[in-house]
Amino acid sequence: MNKILIVDDDDFALEYQVNTLSNYFDVETVASGELALSYLEKHQPDLIVMDIQMPGISGYEATYLIRQAGHQMPILFLSNLCSIEERLKAYDSGGNDFIAKPAEPTELIKKINTLLSYAQQSSNDAEDIAIQALSDIASLGTIIQFYKQTQQCRTYSQLASAIFETTRSFGLRTSLVFRVNREEIVFFDNKVFNNIDVSLLSSLKNAQRIMEFGSSRAAFNWQYCSLLIKNMPRNDSRSGVMKDYLAYLMDGIESCILRIKTEISLGNTLDTYKNQNAVIKTGIVEIIEHLETELNQLFASFELGHELSQQTETQLLSLITNAQNKADTLMEAGYGIESDLEEILEQFNEPKHQL
Repeated sequence: MNKILIVDDDDFALEYQVNTLSNYFDVETVASGELALSYLEKHQPDLIVMDIQMPGISGYEATYLIRQAGHQMPILFLSNLCSIEERLKAYDSGGNDFIAKPAEPTELIKKINTLLSYAQQSSNDAEDIAIQALSDIASLGTIIQFYKQTQQCRTYSQLASAIFETTRSFGLRTSLVFRVNREEIVFFDNKVFNNIDVSLLSSLKNAQRIMEFGSSRAAFNWQYCSLLIKNMPRNDSRSGVMKDYLAYLMDGIESCILRIKTEISLGNTLDTYKNQNAVIKTGIVEIIEHLETELNQLFASFELGHELSQQTETQLLSLITNAQNKADTLMEAGYGIESDLEEILEQFNEPKHQL
């Protein structure tokens, strides 16, 4: 039973209202605006019936102070004053409705029930909005957390795990495909291979960006990734919100794929140049060793006591100098390439700024 607080200094009016309402509501009374404020410090009625003309603070002032204190229950003014000006004052102070004294019982009960019904609906709506707002905040937090996780992903498998962790938190069952270097890499959130999903994901390559099919399936298709959702919400409003979150998710996936792709490419390039550099170094050593061998053989062919001609000596020195210069140039170039690539790769491995 709803609790009604009647605020009136007129004993006869109080008795009349109590007799009229007590069969329908849990009724309590106070005789002034000040007492009403004190009552509300400990109790919370579902509705207040407020007289306007009372000793001390008026009903308008009491209502204003009640609203200032944060109380939201409906307030119904009951007064002999019923001009337009008085009604406007009632609404300006925070009242919800106005009825003239003496109130006809049926009309009074009807107005109270209408205000209680409206208050209940407003409370439910406010609760739904609050729950939805909290849900939206939590969902956005999940997306932000995913963006942070992607900064630590160094492989496509790690990225897929981060994606599935996020989609599972939304209650979604998913499969996905990455398209990199003309290759399709398929992942399943339950880690169970599914030929139907593979075929479907492969066919989505040139499909529209967001498409829905079946009773609850949807696909999100970006350049490097397609995400298959097997249980999209059927509620239109919730489905629309989920599409927005998944679009944010796909944007993050694309950025991460590009970074991973670049890192792998640079890593492979670095390995290639390291190998080439090793070959260069080995080749240079072999050239020098071969040159030393030939020189030793050449010097051994001269008989003791014979000096090298100026021309032969010049040719030998030139041969040695040129070989050494070429070797130094090749080695410096190799070291330069390796150093540059390592510096680039280190930039990718640096800790990323927090979102």
